[in-house]
Amino acid sequence: MAPEVVRAVVKRTENVSAAFIKALMRRSVQFHLERADSQCIALEDVENALEEMLFHGGSLNLKLLGAEVPPEGTRGG
Repeated sequence: MAPEVVRAVVKRTENVSAAFIKALMRRSVQFHLERADSQCIALEDVENALEEMLFHGGSLNLKLLGAEVPPEGTRGG
């Protein structure tokens, strides 16, 4: 990962669990392999993984990954 991608990941994942980081990196690599146009994980890969994990996975996914789940009706989207 390029240093700017690492910085962006750190900034966007403040206060998340180690399990969340592990899942995020695993899914980012999967997106990278699907794209396969470079040798480095791009910010696009991480953003796709975050989008999938946080918004398409639902609140159960968030709970399983150790994230705080906002009360029903308060999450944007």
